[in-house]
Amino acid sequence: MDDLSNWFKKNNPFKTDSTFKGKGHVLGAKDDEEKRKQNQQQREDTNLAAARIKAEQHVGPEAAASLQKLLQQLLSSTTARSTCIPVLRKLLNNAVNEPDVPKFQRIRLTNPKIQATVVEVSGGLEYLQAAGFELNFTDAADGEGAEGFAVLPDERSAMPLLHAAVALLQAVPDPDTPPDGPQPQPRAASQAGPVPRMTQVLVPPEVDVSLLAPMPDAGLQMSGAE
Repeated sequence: MDDLSNWFKKNNPFKTDSTFKGKGHVLGAKDDEEKRKQNQQQREDTNLAAARIKAEQHVGPEAAASLQKLLQQLLSSTTARSTCIPVLRKLLNNAVNEPDVPKFQRIRLTNPKIQATVVEVSGGLEYLQAAGFELNFTDAADGEGAEGFAVLPDERSAMPLLHAAVALLQAVPDPDTPPDGPQPQPRAASQAGPVPRMTQVLVPPEVDVSLLAPMPDAGLQMSGAE
């Protein structure tokens, strides 16, 4: 039987290489992630280019370029991208959509959230100023120290800058939004069922028997018990 086993090992026409290429799998995953990041960056660049054109319609090329430069500075920081930009977008959207509501035209810089996400982030206050807000400081109500505000002037001349700044901010995707669309949610444990198995039917190829090595006679001999 050893001869028969050796013959099959050498001549088995259905033998397949089932070795799992672990390193290749890891490299493939890294390549996919890198490609996804590149596609995301390309989409962001395209959106910013379109937003730049829209901003120029409000304030002209020079002012739009200054706003975009400040925004690019914020985008270069992971912290600013995830915290400062979403807050700026909300603040400026409120000012644009509710021009007659005083609380949206005056931002208290000592507010803990504003201080942490805008004041203490490099480029945050600069973007507010470039959007038309003016920084004012007054004595604190308790008489200790000063209190700062970013105030939008009453003159409507500030509105074009504000609209341009909002247009550029809108081009940056929200960090809570998946870049490639909504992701499937995992099922709850109570809903979890049996995991479906992947079934694959392998159809053996046609084999030219004449090309096979002769089978040893020992494989065709029957023992007395057989």
